Amino acid sequence: MQSVRIDEETLESLVGRVLVEMLLLERVRALLSFFGGRLLTESLTQFVLRPREALRLGALGVGAIMAWTTWPHSDVWMPTDLWDALARSGPDWDALRVALPVIVLAIGVAVVLPRAPLLDRIRARDEAAKDANRMLAKWSYGAFQLGDAARARAYEVHRNAAALVDRRLQSLHPALSYSSDGLVDDRQHDVPVLAPFRPGSGRALSLEDGALVRALQNLQARSDEIREAGLADVARALVPSVWPFIVRAEVDWSMGEALVTERSFLTDAALEKRLVSRVTLTLVNEYERGRGTGSPTHVLAYERLEHAARDTHHRLEVWAVDLALQAGCLAAAHGLLSRRLLGSPWTRLLSAAKA
Repeated sequence: MQSVRIDEETLESLVGRVLVEMLLLERVRALLSFFGGRLLTESLTQFVLRPREALRLGALGVGAIMAWTTWPHSDVWMPTDLWDALARSGPDWDALRVALPVIVLAIGVAVVLPRAPLLDRIRARDEAAKDANRMLAKWSYGAFQLGDAARARAYEVHRNAAALVDRRLQSLHPALSYSSDGLVDDRQHDVPVLAPFRPGSGRALSLEDGALVRALQNLQARSDEIREAGLADVARALVPSVWPFIVRAEVDWSMGEALVTERSFLTDAALEKRLVSRVTLTLVNEYERGRGTGSPTHVLAYERLEHAARDTHHRLEVWAVDLALQAGCLAAAHGLLSRRLLGSPWTRLLSAAKA
């Protein structure tokens, strides 16, 4: 089967498009969830409508009904008709004036009755939010560093996927080599000059995971700091729009275990583990035992070894694309967290008005 080659420019464009689609889908999901949209995805036996969702859904329904019933159906219509209808649907002021002392008394009872005073709970919540915001700022910078290192690593692995497989084969047997054209045994040639070009021989691969490992360790320390302070849930509640990108990048700070570097990020140890598990010494030994005989068993062993090499080559490229997407999610999380800490024009305006 003909494989499709993706250059770095196309890969970067693809990752950017996926990130935009993720952001739009998250906005739609958040809007539907705000109005109780979980009802569309959960079964009736498991669905529990929260009071706030019920209130929002009810307000949305009432607003839609009022808009429908007050919409102009005649040739003559004044904009004040809608406001008059809204005013008539509201409570009478005299009735509200009578109920106002009762409402104030009920609020006072709600404040006094709890075992922990309401003001203390508000103060505790504000202090926790301040501490979580400071830790989120540090975590955001760590995410930026890891995203930058992961992006460079992804493109590097994508470029050198065939050379990595070739290096693995040569470590098992020096006469075997691999390129995008397939598997070659040098001993099939009588003249050494006619031996095929080896993409991994004669040069060292420029694969260095030092920056990636340091960035992983730094972000792990920031995640441990949030979790050990007991603010994992608080920090998560502060950034609901950022959370899908954090989960997709597999750097969830609420996890008790360390970041899954062996599975998620292509460090040297992760690459070696994947290469060893796929291009095995057993396959090479099976090929060597039947070499030169030309038997069907030898041909089958050669095909199995070549298939393992090609499959590993393609999987390395796929893993590199997935790592590039993780790097994009980290960059998106950093950008959203930075904009949140800086504030939107509305939050800055309200902050100035409060001051």
